Amino acid sequence: MKAFAVINPILEAIKYFYLKANNTCIRQKIDNIIRNREVTAEQAEAIMHPAMVLEKFLDENIVMPSCAEELFGDIPCIEGADSLNTCIAALLTDRALRSEIRNIDEAEQLLLSQTQPQAISNITMNLTSANIHAAAEAHSYNGLLSVLEGLPLTNDSRWKILFVLQHYEKYVRLICNSLRSAVGLIEANPQLYAYALKDFERDYSDISDIIEVIEDENGVDTASKDGRVYPTVIGSNSFTVHTGESDGTRTVYYVGLSVRAIGRLPLRGIEKMDYDEAFRILADKNRMKIMQLLCGEQAYGLELAEKLKLSPNTISHHMSKLQKCGLVISSFEGNRVYYRANKAAVDEFIRMLSKKLRVK
Repeated sequence: MKAFAVINPILEAIKYFYLKANNTCIRQKIDNIIRNREVTAEQAEAIMHPAMVLEKFLDENIVMPSCAEELFGDIPCIEGADSLNTCIAALLTDRALRSEIRNIDEAEQLLLSQTQPQAISNITMNLTSANIHAAAEAHSYNGLLSVLEGLPLTNDSRWKILFVLQHYEKYVRLICNSLRSAVGLIEANPQLYAYALKDFERDYSDISDIIEVIEDENGVDTASKDGRVYPTVIGSNSFTVHTGESDGTRTVYYVGLSVRAIGRLPLRGIEKMDYDEAFRILADKNRMKIMQLLCGEQAYGLELAEKLKLSPNTISHHMSKLQKCGLVISSFEGNRVYYRANKAAVDEFIRMLSKKLRVK
């Protein structure tokens, strides 16, 4: 791997608009770190400081485009599924980011020159490679349909992606026009983030430690262990792989400046995070029955509803509570979300319950 201390203003602008279109901010990212890791508020703020500085500058100087939600809003998934962490703008600009293009006019020209098979390839690669999931590439309309069916997207999301493909040129121009002002501001103000990049090429020429932590915590494999590494500021806690495939592009990693520091922080145990909440959640007899089923085998929502004679909406509510306290985790197979007990969390919960109930 080779690291380059150069940010991509197109990516930074996309990540900024993605935050705002989804009604979130860097402060909420910091709160999540504090909630999930052994870290003080001051330490978390220091880790995310470059992102806070750039976000504040853009907040003060950027007007959100009227189409922000459509272009930069999270693509909706079915209830209970993890987000794919992508948006329409990210789908259509994937080729430019893999090509390491940082000029918005050059990116627009490249994207408009794409054939439909190339556009389909870029869309499918982004959908299946965002945040370290193994890449899948399709070049035909039928291939795209197959990929979409294999992802936990809502039907409306699938139709929206197909609609965008049919109006590809219009959406490319709309996205690039929406990004242009933010890209220019980020390019013109390197003093906002340059200080955070001074040791990047030295420190990130080997990111195997980051990859291992992310693989361990998410239970997935990265598509490649080689490539070119670039920093991202607004996406300070994100790790994105743009996998090179048949178009001859290289694998490009965009690594958040805070990812390594966050990965080294110990995860909070259930006793410190959710022990009392988990106890209250399991006091519900139906949730206890769900846990008994999931400790034996995984199951999808409708299957649980049928076994327990509950409505799908009731099951969804219970699963949300169980996932929130960490006792249940989910994955998708085809268009179904499967739930299973988080064995490590269950074991820890039982251990702590035994400790608290032990007679002295």
